Amino acid sequence: MQTSQDCKKILLADGLAPYVDKVFASPALATGPETILATILFGLQIYCDFSGYSSIARGTAKILGIDLMENFKRPYEAHTVREFWRRWHISLTGWFTDYVYIPLGGSRRGTVRQIRNILIVFFLSGLWHGAGWNFVVWGMLHGLYQACSVLWAKARPGGDESRRPGAGAVVRTFLLVSIPWLFFRAPSMGDAITMLSRLGTGWAALPQTLGAFLPAALPVLCLPLLERLQDRKPREASASALAVFCCVVAVSLTWLAQQAGGGPNAFLYFQF
Repeated sequence: MQTSQDCKKILLADGLAPYVDKVFASPALATGPETILATILFGLQIYCDFSGYSSIARGTAKILGIDLMENFKRPYEAHTVREFWRRWHISLTGWFTDYVYIPLGGSRRGTVRQIRNILIVFFLSGLWHGAGWNFVVWGMLHGLYQACSVLWAKARPGGDESRRPGAGAVVRTFLLVSIPWLFFRAPSMGDAITMLSRLGTGWAALPQTLGAFLPAALPVLCLPLLERLQDRKPREASASALAVFCCVVAVSLTWLAQQAGGGPNAFLYFQF
């Protein structure tokens, strides 16, 4: 449903932005809990922003009779980081696979070369997003995740670990993917290092920090409902639509109360 994508952008991504921007605007003042929460929320913010406007573009193109590929398939429900990249920014992943990974030899020339090819792809992916060491680190962390996954799969006779579904695997993957977002969102590599150095601070004030971030919890809880509504066919959506509608109304009221007087944010991913 197109409305669910508008909600992703306007209510969720834009609603999370103030909490994220406030922390990353002052890296030297960020405490450990603030850094962790802002990084996690940024991962959700950029997903809601990017997947939201990607689906809006698909819907607009559909009106004109043009079918665009689906760019996101609920990536935060992935059980492994490898699966995450099969669901996240599918068009870019496919381009790097077709024009970099496969021409380098892909996985056909042994494990060492496969890992080398993976690291090259993610190094270039980091540079594609921005000419800064923080983007390179973001890409290389994902490259290391992928390399470790390849080694783990080869060491296990049972094959790919993605065949072991479970809530624990989803949470683990989400946390692993969230770590590199700190480098991606930080204004510079120096700021990222500053924030990392302050992870041990501010834990005495954890209850107050959680209270300050609490209004962001409701939009986050609505995200799975919006995703389910999007995937349902129109004739199947009526039961879910009411639940999502109620949640969206609650999110709207919370968001409007927090953002009174503010305007909508530009599409976040346009800068990359």
